[in-house]
Amino acid sequence: MGFGVSLARRSLGEGGAETNFVFLSIIGNAFAVRFVLIVLSGLATTAFAVEDIHVRVRGSDARAIKFQNNGIEQEKKGDLVSARKNLDEAIRLDPKLWPAYYNRACIDMKQHKWELAVQDAGTALRGRPTFVSSALVRAWANQKLKRYDASLAELDHLISILRSGKPYIAALNSAAWIRATCPDASFRNGHLAISQARTGCEATAWKNAEIIDTLAVAYAETGDFDSALRFQERAFAVEQSSKEHKPELIEHMSKHLESFKQHRPWREISK
Repeated sequence: MGFGVSLARRSLGEGGAETNFVFLSIIGNAFAVRFVLIVLSGLATTAFAVEDIHVRVRGSDARAIKFQNNGIEQEKKGDLVSARKNLDEAIRLDPKLWPAYYNRACIDMKQHKWELAVQDAGTALRGRPTFVSSALVRAWANQKLKRYDASLAELDHLISILRSGKPYIAALNSAAWIRATCPDASFRNGHLAISQARTGCEATAWKNAEIIDTLAVAYAETGDFDSALRFQERAFAVEQSSKEHKPELIEHMSKHLESFKQHRPWREISK
């Protein structure tokens, strides 16, 4: 049986950070398919872990797999409309093909269809409960819908069950960001945000600018602007020494820095 992996890394702006979506391709024959999945991360520069999953498919599922993979090819070309049509057809042919739901959830996010993303990510998660990327997408969609309680509950659950690994760091970063920047004051908790962001920084050996930026934002929420400025400068230093220089991240961090200089905490504005 042949197998392989097809990756399409795309980003959706999430406040002061980037959210990476990794789309899943299915490669194999009509009897056994090997998924080589790259675990979704909320961090812009983190490495990805690999998970191998073996499943059995029925003969008719080969058509669904073809549509599913065609959808990914269309997404890579930037044609989200055609990508969605192919994924819709894959799901019609095989309603249990959970990667198609996950991929469609990522397209939902790119098209700002937050409610559909919640539904598709939930279906994907029911199909493969251990594929936590689906839970992360659902948490981000709920955040966009201003369902901060649901988003934080999902992220905190992931933090509690994972305890390590890239999805764990992504959940820490996202939870800390909400608690530091949420426009609804009832969900803000600067001290917990500091704890979660610092845990993420330590887990990445202080080499990820985005989560250091989150830590700076968390300190600003508590009114400790000296620490906020110190960690913001550290985030700049890490990013400038990175091989993958990201102008968008620099732009976001520059805005945070100016806010801290004026002793103003950063506030997320959902779009």
